[in-house]
Order: sequence, then C-alpha cells, then structure tokens
Amino acid sequence: MKTAAAAGEAEFYLEPMIVTAARYDNSAGKPGYYKVDEKKLENGNYDNALDVIKQLPGVTLMARGASGGMNAYSKILLNGSDRYLVIIDGVRSNWNGSSYNDFDFSVLPAGMLESVEVLSSAAGSVYGNAAKGGVIRITTKKAVEGVKTSINLETGSYGREQENILHLGKSGEWSWSVYARKSIMGDYSSARQSIPSYENVENAGIKLTKAWGETADLTLSYSVFSGRYKSKIFNYKNTEPDETKPPKLFKNIFMTDARKTEDNLTLEYERKFSDTENNIVGIYRRSSNAAYDRSLNVERPWLLDLRTEGFFDRYSKQWHPKHTLTGGVEYYKDQVLDYQDLAAKYSDGTVISKAVHLQDSWQLADSVKAVGSLRQDWNSYAGSKLSPALSLEY
Repeated sequence: MKTAAAAGEAEFYLEPMIVTAARYDNSAGKPGYYKVDEKKLENGNYDNALDVIKQLPGVTLMARGASGGMNAYSKILLNGSDRYLVIIDGVRSNWNGSSYNDFDFSVLPAGMLESVEVLSSAAGSVYGNAAKGGVIRITTKKAVEGVKTSINLETGSYGREQENILHLGKSGEWSWSVYARKSIMGDYSSARQSIPSYENVENAGIKLTKAWGETADLTLSYSVFSGRYKSKIFNYKNTEPDETKPPKLFKNIFMTDARKTEDNLTLEYERKFSDTENNIVGIYRRSSNAAYDRSLNVERPWLLDLRTEGFFDRYSKQWHPKHTLTGGVEYYKDQVLDYQDLAAKYSDGTVISKAVHLQDSWQLADSVKAVGSLRQDWNSYAGSKLSPALSLEY
C-alpha cells in the first residue's frame, strides 16, 4: 500500500545519455619532459612561440628585445645553459654551437603551433651534439580539411605596431600553411629617461605537404626574415697619449643601426611503415646575414654572413609502449662566408660535420626513465669523438 507521501512524488524521465572515453595524456609527468599541446596553446592566449617558451620549466629569459647583430634575438638559457638545440618539425633550426646559437622564437605565431616540448640533454644524441642544456622541440600544425584564415592587428604606445596573418588549408592529398608578420617598435622610456630604440621586422613562411594515403608525406618549407634595428654596442679607445706607456682603455658606448636577413629551405619525406615504425629523411639549407652599419664611432662595421646545408636520415622503432629505439645519420656543412669585427676579418671558413647515432629509451615507470645512447661525430675542425651516454632520470 502506498503512503500519502509516496503517492505525491513526481516522476521524471531523462533523455538518453551517451558516455565516451577520452585518452588521458600523462606525458607531462615523465621525467625531463615538458609539453604544451594544442589544447593548451589555444587556451593560453599566446602571441608567439616566445610567450610559450618562457613559461616552460627550465627556461630562463635573460634579455628580451631585438638589438641587432648577435643580440638580435631574446637571450634564453635552457637548464642554465646557452647551448641547446631548437628542432622545428624534426629539423635543427638554430645555428650549431658558438655564441650565435640563439633562435628568434618571436617570429613563430602561436596560431601555427601544434606543440612545444622541452626534452632533456639525452635527446642530443639524436638531434645533435650541441644540446648541453637540452632540446626545445616545436611541431607546427597540419591543416584539416577546408580553409581557415586568421588576421591579428595590434597597436600601442612607443610606436608599437604588429600585424599577423595565418592561413591554413587542405584539399584532398594537399595541405598548406602560410603566415606573415610585421612588427614595429619605436623609442621607449624608463622612469624619466628616453631610451633610443627602433625595430622593424618582417618575416613570412610557407609549408606545402603532399600525402600518399596514411603512410607517407612529402613537405616543402620555406621562410624568410628581414629586420632593421637600433642597437647599443661598444668599443674601447686608448686615452693614453704617450705611446710608450701602457694604454688606458676607455669603454665607448654608442648607438648604431643594425640589419639582419635570413632564409630557410627544407624538404622532408616521412614514411610510416606501421603504427610503431617510421623513418624521416630531410635536406635543408639556411643562410643568415647580420651587420652593423658603418658609423662615425666604428671604423669598420661588424658583419657576419653564415650558411649551413646538410641532410639527415632518422629511423624510429617502438618495440612496445615503454621501449623505443632510434638511430640515424646526419651530415652538414657550416660556412662563414664573411666575418669582420673591430679586431679581425676573414672569409670562406668551412666546417664539415658527420655523425651516426643510436638511442635506446626505456620508460621504466611513470616517474623513472632510462636512456642509453651512442653517438660518433666526425668534425673537420675538431676531429672525431665517440660519445656514449647513460642516463637515469627520476
């Protein structure tokens, strides 16, 4: 028999509910590995890759801004070192070693990034021997079916202007991405002091991909960069009139105009033999020219004209979810076409590097990773070097 309370209860009928499972990516918890994926990039309100990089663990932004010449890029330390590798879509994109190792992350719009990762120095056995601080690996977006275009315009104080355009598209077996950016910045002030500054940067890039089903891609990438800057530099003057006495050096700080151009060309072929096995082959050429213009303060302007070209072949096999074997070969030629500063001048300097490498990686647990690697380098300047390494990361 129903009670009065039970008789007064209302009945509700709900619409059918569909429950689906989504894979949880626990990569962020792996040792020596930090990743900003596409979802985080979309929700992070980032303007360019530099905004992403400076927030990653292990990255220290030492100085920001474009000042021309060797200081045209923001100064970054990775795990306390200025020796690190920048890998974009599998290709090394910063100059090898030396104080010209920096990379201008600000030229990459955030809208074209699929992921940004920081890898430990153990990854240097695969990507190159200049990864003392580690590896910053960037993957750009692959367009989905259809066409998407975004335009961003900004303006602000101190003569700031910035325009960005990004275009992604895919039709059948062809996909492409095109981006262009222009940035202008004038003088700025600190407290009540006006600080002379000028930056006018333009860069653009295009990536075209031809797919053969789900197993192979051929990608052609090309990018250009051009910038003019107002730069603060210095030299030393001897204030001792008597030539027989030791010189009294006076540090002379002054402003000068600087300029920089760069272009990059890459052709990659990637073949997936199975879900656990793939191979990528690439050839690339990169050139850069940076200089201080002649001024009354400098008898001879600073100039650096570089060019690098080379190829690589990289094979990877995942034996099971916790064990991956990677091996390959690489060859590149670095050329100093022209260099001069206040003390020296030379040209036609060439260094040829060749290497073979093998890396065996084991994810022993969610927080424990073991990596063993063997890399043999042959350098026309430094000679040959065998670099075995074994790391246990927790």
